[in-house]
Amino acid sequence: MNIQNWIKNNTQTLKGKTIAVTGSTGGLGRCFCAHVAGLGANLVLLDRNKEKSEEHAKALIERFGVGVKTINVDMVDIDSVKAMCEKLKAQMVDIVVLNAGAYSLPRIKASTGFDQVFQINFVSPYYIVKELLTYLKKRNGRVVVVGSISHKFAKLNEKDVDFALEKAPRKVYGNAKRFLMFSLYKLFKNENDVFLSIAHPGITPTNITSHYPKFVSGLIKYPMKLVFTSPKKASLNVVKGVFVDCPYLTWIGPRIFNIWGRPKLKKLDTCKEKEQNKIFQIAERIYEDIKNRRGEIVKTHELGLREEYFNLVKKGIKIYEGRLNDEKRKQIEKGDLIVVKKDPERKESFMVKVVDKFEFDSFRTMAETLDSTQLGFAGRSVDEIVETYRKFYSKENESKLGVVAIKVEVEKD
Repeated sequence: MNIQNWIKNNTQTLKGKTIAVTGSTGGLGRCFCAHVAGLGANLVLLDRNKEKSEEHAKALIERFGVGVKTINVDMVDIDSVKAMCEKLKAQMVDIVVLNAGAYSLPRIKASTGFDQVFQINFVSPYYIVKELLTYLKKRNGRVVVVGSISHKFAKLNEKDVDFALEKAPRKVYGNAKRFLMFSLYKLFKNENDVFLSIAHPGITPTNITSHYPKFVSGLIKYPMKLVFTSPKKASLNVVKGVFVDCPYLTWIGPRIFNIWGRPKLKKLDTCKEKEQNKIFQIAERIYEDIKNRRGEIVKTHELGLREEYFNLVKKGIKIYEGRLNDEKRKQIEKGDLIVVKKDPERKESFMVKVVDKFEFDSFRTMAETLDSTQLGFAGRSVDEIVETYRKFYSKENESKLGVVAIKVEVEKD
């Protein structure tokens, strides 16, 4: 198969689109990123190893001239996943590709209580989709999931949901992929504004064997390279998922025995309706349990600013945002995140973290107390600052509600 010809005949430009990819530094992830960057897509790389991710981003920028950002995330650590989701909401993402995976790891439990293979391959990806679903709907976005034929080797065990008692790696991995694939089929079944594609690369030599000792990994990879499809070709199945919807219970994979050949859309009949429903119920319960754990939820708010003030906050010059202390502002707490959007279109945004809050009886008191430059009014008198706020807020509401100055710092990707 000629890769360039296939891309030419099966894809289109992705200029203006932003794609977020988990596990971008692995063999499959790197090849996928190169393919879509070559089509003009901007990228957000979501990886555990910050140094590798930044090196990968630099290489993509130099080679393709596209926009590339990085966000550090450890798929084993649910707090890390939560923080990543909040940052990703500020990136105007059109497509989320869930590529990160782990096949055979030391059998330890994640902080959620689940086996870490189940956590990496199902719990964290499902949480990501649920958290980003509303944002993707607004952009008619898409979720592309890297599935696996290993899902055929497992079947739901309600007494051992994460297969913590199972020893065979292919069953443990397959169970996690089975959960992810069929829970998402159910989740997206009646969605019309956001789309799902599930693609499997077949069998390909990637970094999924990197947890083994080097000599063992080498022994595994060498014969795999001789027999199976290269990551560069295998990743085309995932690329196809960027452009092709997968109707309910269909997926994209190699046309010959699900191992070799060009990507093809196929029907999937490996999980009965009853099991699908149970998997979905368990997935929803796991998500709600994690979402509602006390002390672990990071609240995210939205704030619109005119270009002048938007730029000052982004540069770290304006660190206080003065507003009426209404019910909406009272919900903002120290440690929360705010997506700052540029008015009036609100197409450009970035994330800030709330580091403190200060309440005042009036805008005048606030202007007399805080540094004018840090309020975004360098060189202006107190009277001029008050007059600016008066254009937006009446004196009556100011007296009734009071004033709050929200101190923020820009979140680094």
